[in-house]
Amino acid sequence: HFTTAATSTECFVGFGSFFSKRSVKVGEKVSIGAYCVIGSVDIGEGTLIASKVSIPSGRHQHSTGDAEKKNDEMNVEMISIGAHCWIGENALILADVGDNSVIGGGSVVVKPVPDNVTAVGNPAKVISM
Repeated sequence: HFTTAATSTECFVGFGSFFSKRSVKVGEKVSIGAYCVIGSVDIGEGTLIASKVSIPSGRHQHSTGDAEKKNDEMNVEMISIGAHCWIGENALILADVGDNSVIGGGSVVVKPVPDNVTAVGNPAKVISM
């Protein structure tokens, strides 16, 4: 609670999970399963994240240039996960997820997912609205 940008005291973070960036924001009644890696992300209230989910800070974090300058060239993005979402086990979230959406286990989200849908696969595709 004291090491992030904003985190509700009414949330659960499972064993072995960690936040890799201070800019993380966690809403009320959020549940994060075990062994998750959470980067720069804003998680809406009531969202449930299963175990082993990775949410790095966008798709283009690593530099392709000079190794000595790699820290200067990192492109950290804030990922947004809406309220009341469900993210399945072992998913990789690289883009925004809208409110009330479901991401299937093992899915890789590379493009924004709209509100009120279910998306699955690699890359994740909307299968129901």
